Amino acid sequence: MMNRPIRIRVSALIVRDEKLLLIKCHDDEIGLHYNVPGGGLEYGETLEDGLRRELKEETCVDIEIGPFVMLYEVLHPDETLPKGLHHSLGVFFKCTIQNGFEPRLPDTPDEFQIGVEWVAIEDLPKFPLWPRNGELLQQIINRDNPELVLKQSRSPY
Repeated sequence: MMNRPIRIRVSALIVRDEKLLLIKCHDDEIGLHYNVPGGGLEYGETLEDGLRRELKEETCVDIEIGPFVMLYEVLHPDETLPKGLHHSLGVFFKCTIQNGFEPRLPDTPDEFQIGVEWVAIEDLPKFPLWPRNGELLQQIINRDNPELVLKQSRSPY
């Protein structure tokens, strides 16, 4: 078996007034969808440094990083790779926005990013999240104990 890169993505669960901060995106392959703010680590970057960088790039905020709450592992088909598999790990932290910052669309957003929105936690299970983990995110946000959750999926996002 040949070695394949594993994509590591860090994400921030930021809740305010019973709403989760999400990134609104659109592309031709998926269409309209929302992502939890965050993104892929760069070589040599720590989880915390990558998370801070991604939040600044996507939402123009500085954050305080709280507890590590979930590892979301996905093996899904990808026709561009030999053997047809893409392996990714999503590392989720509960976070807060530092005082003096308000999330907004950056002046030069990612090509697929079209907005920054607060979405009601109660709406997450039926919301067009990518990956489709709204119910799981709702459960994590609503629980009192921030113990780690490990979710594995072999289905496409």
